Amino acid sequence: MAQWIRAAVITLSATLFASSSYGEWIDGIIISGGEDFASKAELRSYRISVFKEWESKWFNDGDWYVGGYFDASLNRWNSRLSKRAQISKKGEDQITAVAFSPVFRITRKSPWFGSWTPFGEAGIGLAYQSGSMLRAKDEDPVDMGMKLQFEDRIGVGFTFGSRQQYQVILRAFHYSNAGLHSENDGFNLHEIAFGYSFK
Repeated sequence: MAQWIRAAVITLSATLFASSSYGEWIDGIIISGGEDFASKAELRSYRISVFKEWESKWFNDGDWYVGGYFDASLNRWNSRLSKRAQISKKGEDQITAVAFSPVFRITRKSPWFGSWTPFGEAGIGLAYQSGSMLRAKDEDPVDMGMKLQFEDRIGVGFTFGSRQQYQVILRAFHYSNAGLHSENDGFNLHEIAFGYSFK
């Protein structure tokens, strides 16, 4: 856990430095946490990411438009399984991953209920993990086959604030290798995220 905290502090410090010195490369930061669902692994997830919004927008003739952003993240997944007998002997209790994903976001042009602007988002990216097996709640671990995984996501949320600089997102992630390896258990996460835009 101490190594994860140090990594998060370093990432956050670098992000704040980048926001003042290299703002053209980074538009904001998102911090999130959550747990697994519909998975043999019982996990807590922690995530910190930086994002860069796309300049292009599409289908903007109506009340909504499609835009998006690039998301680069550092992730930590910790097992919630106790050291009881009925868990797999193989598998990691903790895995760290870095991920990168383009994310499409459909956003309402005008706010609802004051300054709250709703949006939905989805994306497919890549994650590289420190391990490929997670401890599970039966004899067999969650075997992902390889360290390189696809990261699929969907989410809904709101931006708000005088500059729409704050955001809250409820989102779900799925990690798997899409059949590139014979072992492809995969796992799912749901998270709540809080973001801030420097723009």
